[in-house]
Amino acid sequence: MSTLTLLGFGLITLGWLIQFYKMSQKKEKGFDFKFLVVYAVGAFALSYASFSAGDIIGGPLALATGILALGIGYMIQKDGTETKDNKEPEKLNLV
Repeated sequence: MSTLTLLGFGLITLGWLIQFYKMSQKKEKGFDFKFLVVYAVGAFALSYASFSAGDIIGGPLALATGILALGIGYMIQKDGTETKDNKEPEKLNLV
């Protein structure tokens, strides 16, 4: 197993630890933006390592996972739906 693969798995694990801490200690629901960024970087490291090793299945799958994580992070930042201070996100009243 290459160093880049271990780095990717380590970053993904770190991202999950951040998410677990946020959900257990702060009682926040939803994804934390930091989790998604760290997770995406780990997925991109795994993707690069897979492509370098000639893995034609693992590389694209890890790349797609990283892109999806960044897309969700973008939507959280754009919509402002990330919960803060234990408050539910405000709902739009369209009527």
